[in-house]
Amino acid sequence: MLTSLREHASSWVFKALLGLLIISFGAWGIGDMFLGERDPVVAKVGGVNITASQLNEAFRDEIRRAQSMVSQPLDTEQAKQLGLLDSALQRMEDNILFSLGSRDLGVVISDDVLRQEIAREQAFHNAQGQFDPSVFQQVLSANGFTEASYVARMRLDLATARLATAVTAYVPVPSQMLDAMYKYHAEQRVAEYVTVPKSGAANVGQPSDDELQSFYKDHANQFTAPELRSATALRLDPKALAEGTKVSDERLKQEYDSRAQEFTIPDRREIEQAVFSDEAQADAAAKAIAGGKSFADAVRDASGGHVSVVKLGTVEKSDLLNDISASAFEVKPGTVTAPVKSPLGWHLLHVVREEKGRIQPLSEVADKLRSDIATKDAQDSLYSLSNKLEDTLAGGATLEEAGKRLGLPVTTVTRIDARGMDENGHPSPIASEPDLLHLVFQTSQGQDSQLADIGNGAYGVVHVSQIVPPQVRPLADVHDEAVAAWQADKRAKAAHAKAEAFVEKLKSGTSLADAAKAEKLAVKTTPAFNRGTHDSETGLPLSLTARVFALKVGETAIGDSNDGVVVARLKEIKVPDPVKDPATRDQVSKALSQSIGADLMDEFVAGLRDRYTVTVHQDVLAQRF
Repeated sequence: MLTSLREHASSWVFKALLGLLIISFGAWGIGDMFLGERDPVVAKVGGVNITASQLNEAFRDEIRRAQSMVSQPLDTEQAKQLGLLDSALQRMEDNILFSLGSRDLGVVISDDVLRQEIAREQAFHNAQGQFDPSVFQQVLSANGFTEASYVARMRLDLATARLATAVTAYVPVPSQMLDAMYKYHAEQRVAEYVTVPKSGAANVGQPSDDELQSFYKDHANQFTAPELRSATALRLDPKALAEGTKVSDERLKQEYDSRAQEFTIPDRREIEQAVFSDEAQADAAAKAIAGGKSFADAVRDASGGHVSVVKLGTVEKSDLLNDISASAFEVKPGTVTAPVKSPLGWHLLHVVREEKGRIQPLSEVADKLRSDIATKDAQDSLYSLSNKLEDTLAGGATLEEAGKRLGLPVTTVTRIDARGMDENGHPSPIASEPDLLHLVFQTSQGQDSQLADIGNGAYGVVHVSQIVPPQVRPLADVHDEAVAAWQADKRAKAAHAKAEAFVEKLKSGTSLADAAKAEKLAVKTTPAFNRGTHDSETGLPLSLTARVFALKVGETAIGDSNDGVVVARLKEIKVPDPVKDPATRDQVSKALSQSIGADLMDEFVAGLRDRYTVTVHQDVLAQRF
């Protein structure tokens, strides 16, 4: 399945290819395989359709990407409010536009280039790290490709990448812009500061009933319970299906024979080497070894101590450079090769010991083969099961009934939040399955979701039976929490008032040291920092760092930190000198070039949108999302 392909592929080629596959699946992929007529078109770009299932997959990718940055879960509504649905749709539209543009502009990828890129892809390499046609065919077959379809899409993807590079490469930066941006980014400032602790106002007392009620009302968002959902989930999991698969001895033997090369362990040798730049030194060392000197002593003496012995460890012949591999595996263990030349110099290789190669017997790899066969059979059965599931649901069956008929596991969750936690704060059975959890929170009440990828090669469908919207919890239920929040608010306000009074003292002429001493506050000085310096280095809260760059020397600003309120006074401005700091200027130049390139790319995409008609079916979009 697609997840298997993702696990094996790490290059930009594969990542870009998978982006194109999202577009192309409408013609022959997951939409037809699983969803049939229930997958309406949400947008059309130059005659190419984007279906609901394709957009749903891209939307979930956007959510996962956003969650990795904010380190907290996002439900569907939050993601839509953040514009992630629009971003996913635009990304898909842009991919199609570039595909069409590269085609119509005649961007051509030669067979030689295509062959090199495919051979370079690690997913198609064997255990020796070499391109293997049989592995290539196995990977394509496991992921539903023919060689022709894969090559065609690979060619289109490479053409698209080259078109994008042509638009953004070698962008010049105007000198006046560079000078101004360099000064902005490289300018440094030094500030003195004190922190007025919030804990200083310890005795804020207890709120009256009216004060607490008013605070509770004004800060209702602090006491609002999240949206809760009840749902049923059904999984199509190859691993679970594989557990009950029995593999005959005959089939096990056939699999073993077909993968014989995989279980052939080649000869291995423990080798140490010395590489000389001078042939004469290598010859001298070889003669000294023949005369009885140890390998290490001969290398040291011949090179005058400039060449070291490097232990290569236990290696196979294919692990070594072609120039030296034959010699290393021809000499007897315990001996040293004659000097051998490679692009790196002259090698002497000492073979410490050897491990003879062998073929692992069937008994040694039987468990692995059984597992591989069972998993492959399970993956192959997903197509049939998905059709049966769709037919069963179309016939009016509930998910529970469908699961019982098809022997598929069904899980029910009651009133869980977007993190997968129940009302008591305990994790639900799907709390550790983020993709399935997201599916629950992007499906409407009373509806079955589409069958979707939920990670690790599995697919899932959910039925949402209840949605409880976010609601403010009664004050009686959050009384202690509300009192604590009221007290914290009072302490924060008291600290702010004290900080503002401190600033007034400075404005009246009191020195920072005297004002701090009177209030028993410690004066600290920041290191020189620029606009990009992290707050952990400056000691100032991030919001205050930005304000410091708007101050004149001697002026003050106030900002909140976790512990209290910080009062900072600008002490010094350090004007940058590009002659003394060329590295930073070069960094700014590169960043500007990339930014201008991005603007050019936006203009290019806008031109493509003018050339190819883009139609979005807002009614379908609203209904499905």
